[in-house]
Amino acid sequence: MRVKHSIVILLLLLSCNKSDYKLNKFTEINVYNEEQINNFIQFFIKNLNDKNDFLSTAVNMKFYGSKLEKAPLILNPERWMTTKTQRDSLINNDDWIFIKQQVNDTRGYSIHQKKFKQKILNSDSLKKENLKFNHWQNKKADSLKLRNIQKLKRYISQEMPTEYYNYIKKSTPILHIDKPIFLKNKNRVIFSYYSYTGPLSAYSEMAVYEFKNGKWFKIKTISTSIS
Repeated sequence: MRVKHSIVILLLLLSCNKSDYKLNKFTEINVYNEEQINNFIQFFIKNLNDKNDFLSTAVNMKFYGSKLEKAPLILNPERWMTTKTQRDSLINNDDWIFIKQQVNDTRGYSIHQKKFKQKILNSDSLKKENLKFNHWQNKKADSLKLRNIQKLKRYISQEMPTEYYNYIKKSTPILHIDKPIFLKNKNRVIFSYYSYTGPLSAYSEMAVYEFKNGKWFKIKTISTSIS
């Protein structure tokens, strides 16, 4: 009988922990715990304001990159805030101290496959493969340059783009998510990402989000880039 009671109590505790996380207990997250960071990213995407473009990007991507990078741009507010008053109203001194601790943290963080339906691709391997492919194309172009300029021009304008397109199909569209950087109360977070769907189709954004009324709302865009 005691065993049955113990099992029931354990199940109730697990159930409470699971629901508590959904009820804003993310504010208790350990920002240096990889498992909890993965849980938060899931929670963040699931509870984004429906009007946010990132929601459709995150859901529709076929692949995610494995690495959760940290963007040093955050530590240069003069590059993305217009006035000191604006900086102080958005991020106070305690926030800055907490932000710097997270950005300067030297530990590496990764996305866990079990947390996401998208296939997770190893970010380091992708970089090595891309460098190898670029080197192969450049070597091919250099060889044509020595033998036949007309063939080189045709290769650059026609064959090279086709080769590249066929090469990237195996790893696109892909989303690279940076490690979320939290403000002190953790009710606000700096979230950044980079998406790539093919040639001339890349986008990156860094923004401050705030949690209110059960949703994450973008309150300040730090930077964007499109190509």
